Amino acid sequence: MSQPSTALLIAGMHRSGTSFLGESCGALGFTLPRDAGGPAEDNPRGHFEPQAIVALNDAILAERGSSWLRIGPVDLPAPDDAMLSRMDAAVEQSFADAARIMVKDPRLSLTLPLWRAWLEARSVRAAVLIALRDPREVAHSLARRNGFGADAAMLSWVNHTLGSVEGSEGLPRQLVLFPDWTGDPAPTLARIAELFQDDLPPDAQARVAETFLPDAVHGRGEAAASERPVEQLALDLFAVLAKAAGRGEVPGIAELDPYRDRFAALSGAARAVEDAYAQQIIDTQTEIAALDQRRAQLERDVADRLSDAEALAQRIRATEHQRDEGLAELTEQLRATEAQRDDILERLSEQLRATETQRDEAISEMTEQLRATEAQRDEGLATLNNQLQATEAQRDQAVAQLRSTEARWNEIVGLADAAREQARMLQSQLAVTEAQRDEMADIAEARWTTIEELQDHAAQLQAHLQATEQTLATTAAFLEKERETILKPIYRRLY
Repeated sequence: MSQPSTALLIAGMHRSGTSFLGESCGALGFTLPRDAGGPAEDNPRGHFEPQAIVALNDAILAERGSSWLRIGPVDLPAPDDAMLSRMDAAVEQSFADAARIMVKDPRLSLTLPLWRAWLEARSVRAAVLIALRDPREVAHSLARRNGFGADAAMLSWVNHTLGSVEGSEGLPRQLVLFPDWTGDPAPTLARIAELFQDDLPPDAQARVAETFLPDAVHGRGEAAASERPVEQLALDLFAVLAKAAGRGEVPGIAELDPYRDRFAALSGAARAVEDAYAQQIIDTQTEIAALDQRRAQLERDVADRLSDAEALAQRIRATEHQRDEGLAELTEQLRATEAQRDDILERLSEQLRATETQRDEAISEMTEQLRATEAQRDEGLATLNNQLQATEAQRDQAVAQLRSTEARWNEIVGLADAAREQARMLQSQLAVTEAQRDEMADIAEARWTTIEELQDHAAQLQAHLQATEQTLATTAAFLEKERETILKPIYRRLY
């Protein structure tokens, strides 16, 4: 952990202008606490207190049976390693790794010896500002804010003031009289800068003047103590310190011993009351510490749960983001797929329309071809029928000729029979006359030649008829095969 190199401590009694003084030190280059908190009802610009250090001072006081309005001396704990570690943690929490820090807390008036031990242990260069204000105005302000009586408020004022002066002995320090210094802040700011041998920033006075709110000065007015000696002691000490502040000086411890003695005599009863309640405060603080530990554990548990919840929420967000990205990608892919589908459908529709057109054209063409083929078929059938009819006519003519030939054959056969009969008759007459026989033999021989010719012609006609019938059968088979060859592809393409 990085330690600061320089620290400006602001002590003094509560309600003594410490908040404005702390804020003003920011104009001198000091880092204000990061946990200072915001505006409050009793301080519109805020208190500018390091809350972690304030909490530690309150805890130290409570652990010793005391509180922030302490009248009697505080028995502070030893600055051992454990205590120094607690102080380290508080400083780190309030200022992180800042090098020049401003630590404003009126409780420092009571715990300053302990913090001086820390400064020495950590080799931190330091100076102290002691806020000083009229004790009657302080008592009036505390009465308004906290309801404290004037006697207790003035005795606490004396204790805080003496504690601040005595606790800062030996350190660079400066008394700051409030609200007097706010009328002309330049001299006070210059003296504060000189505590560290720094030059006053040229814009410091203007920045401080801008932040001062005169109407916000609390406690304007005076409160009187019921015990006159108490009020007189506070006024006498204030007068001495106010004069020293005007000279830029701080009285030493020896110079203030008479006031310490008077304070011891006047505060005895109040200290006795504080001592009587000290153990109760310690017990209460112990309970508070236990509750704080319990609260801290609960806060850690809650932080762990919140961390787990945040991790889960991050995982959910990451999952939702992945889901959204996945959905977006799928949506994009779907759009692309739908576009491709529409494009494919459009192309297929075009192809279908083209195919249907081609189909219709092919059907039309095939229909025309079918009509032409049917016409050719009809024409061929007509031609074949004509040829068949012609062939049949030729066949009928040949049959008629054959019948005519058969008739002539029968006639010739009859003639031949008659001739043979005549031959027999002539043979009977052959003997009568050979001349007549020879003549008749010649006639018979001539007629027999004719008969043989007619027989040859009849055989030729019979062969021609058989050939014609064979031709007709072959032609009919050829026509049937040709019809199937021509019509079968057409039927296949149509049906």
